[in-house]
Order: sequence, then structure tokens, then C-alpha cells
Amino acid sequence: MSGIMDIGEHCAYCRQLDFLPFACDGCKKVFCASHRTQLQHHCPVVLDKSPSPPASSSSVRTAGSVSALFPDRSQDRAKLEKSLSAPKQPTTIKETQFRVGDVAATTNNAFSKLRVLFGAQKAKKGKVSGRSRTAEILQLRKAAVGDAKIKPPDRVHVWCLYVDAHGDMEAMKKIDVEKQRQAVFVSKQWPVGRAIDALAERLRVKNVNNSTSDGLQRLAMFAMEQEEPRLVAASERCSRFHDGDTVYLVRGQK
Repeated sequence: MSGIMDIGEHCAYCRQLDFLPFACDGCKKVFCASHRTQLQHHCPVVLDKSPSPPASSSSVRTAGSVSALFPDRSQDRAKLEKSLSAPKQPTTIKETQFRVGDVAATTNNAFSKLRVLFGAQKAKKGKVSGRSRTAEILQLRKAAVGDAKIKPPDRVHVWCLYVDAHGDMEAMKKIDVEKQRQAVFVSKQWPVGRAIDALAERLRVKNVNNSTSDGLQRLAMFAMEQEEPRLVAASERCSRFHDGDTVYLVRGQK
């Protein structure tokens, strides 16, 4: 006579006796109610059919994408090294004095000629008192001409003198800055390049800056800085100037 233990079957997963076992269509084994599904008893048939995990983006990058992440910078490096090794163009007379063999250190260039001009002017003018300086600025503001569209708060009033650096040294010494300079005003917001164009038109000086790259023909602007002539970059703003400054519109600065 069969006993009660002969009824039902043991679960293939947990070995629990179940009186109503379930047969798996995949592995053909029997399981209890708790492990009847293929996922619950980790059916090997399901595991074999499960898709492999997707590869990470880093493992499937193509050669093109890798080269995009690590581009060849040898050309950029060569350009940078070339620019760093190139000699810096001097902007003041003091710099040119210590540039052996530099064109700017010769006697036939704008820097040297401006040095002669400034030296002669300094000797003529002498020391100016604060009261005389104030009176000079008031006179300048009254006489200055410029673009009427510039609002008064945006104006900077300066003296402007045109200098042709192609002239010889003796011609430079004969220039009387105070008599030949003109009272003008420009906008503080203008870049110096625009001021050069406006002043050239105001002084009726030929301006070919927009049609040539020849430094001997282009106009440049110089100003006094710590008693040294300084070449003012065209990208600088006119806000660097102050009322009463003298600026020099120079042709042939190279």
C-alpha cells in the first residue's frame, strides 16, 4: 500500500514536496508553485536565449571617432612655437635701444625721428604748471572739432599732429608741435583704428590704411607715455586718452 509521501513530486529547485507540481516546457523538470515559472527556477533554456548585454560605447568606437577625440595637434604646436620664437615688435623708443640689429634701431625710421621730435619739443616747452595745464584744456575743449554725433560725455579732447616719418632728421627738429597741432575730439568708445580714419579725414591727410598693408604708407598713432613715444595699437580704445593729451598721426612707422 502506497504511503502519503508517494503522492506528488519534489521541486527540482528547492526539493520541497508538492502535491500539485508544475512541469516546465523548457527544461522538462517539475517545480513547486513558488518556482513554477522559468525565471523563478532560472531555467537554463531561458538563460541560453537571453540577449548578451550591449557593449559599452567606449568599446565600439570606430577609428574615426577615436581620432576625433585625439586629433593630431602637431601643426598647431608648430604654429605656436613659431609665434613664440618670433621677435616682438618694439613699441617704445626705450625698447628699440636694446634691440641689436633691429630695423627700428637705425636712424632712418619713425621711432628715431619721433624721438628727435619729442626731444626738441620738450626742450622748447619746459615745465608746465598745473594752472597753465587747466587753462590749456579749457582752450582745447572750446576749439576742438569732431563728429557732432558724439555726445559730450563720450568725447575725449586731444591735440593731434600729423607727422610724415619719411622726412629727414632736420625736418623733424623744425616742427613746432604747439603751433602745428590741431584741437580735435573723438569718442571714448571708438577703437584707435576708427579714430585714425576720422582724424585723417579731419586733417585732410591721405589715408590708405584700408587698401594696403605696407607699413611705410599706412597711418599709425603714437602718444607720449612716461616721456617715451608709444605706438598705440589700432584695437585699443580711445578711452585710454585723457583731455589735453597730444596724439601723433604718423605715416611710415615701419
